[in-house]
Amino acid sequence: IDENENRKKQNERVKIGMCGTPIPRKNFKLFIETAKACPEYDFVWIGGQIETNAPNLKFIDVLKNPHSILEECDYLFLTSKYDPCPIVVLESLYMNHKVIVCEKNIRYEHPAYSLENFLVIKNHKNNSQEIIRQFKEFDLNTSLQKTNKNKKYFEENFVNPHITTNKTIDYLSFF
Repeated sequence: IDENENRKKQNERVKIGMCGTPIPRKNFKLFIETAKACPEYDFVWIGGQIETNAPNLKFIDVLKNPHSILEECDYLFLTSKYDPCPIVVLESLYMNHKVIVCEKNIRYEHPAYSLENFLVIKNHKNNSQEIIRQFKEFDLNTSLQKTNKNKKYFEENFVNPHITTNKTIDYLSFF
């Protein structure tokens, strides 16, 4: 049984995550607006508390190891207005998650990234309504096919992967 069929049988909802301090540059407001516009999905932001009335959205304080929660997500939605090489993308790819990004807000053409694992919102001009419109066009229930391709790439090409097998980060000890 593939992951999509298994999810449907268990009646689970798609989970979308983001990790970072909820500051304007990370565009947490877009994350909130998207959650409100997409009640069929569950959203979680790890890195600080924000009050919201969206029943499908949870903000979680800074955690020493956010990967225990990120690992439960199906997607990472990078809402940052500009983030040239965010570590959370590498970590998510290592966990074989798909990543939703806004074109020109991140350099997703990096050779370490497998482009098939990116859903890219294009020509958005940082307009939240356009980003949400395109986000809603993705069929997130059928895009979940995961492989170990990214994990293998990181293990074969990096001497010391940032995420160890017990899901801790060796360089972010301040969390």
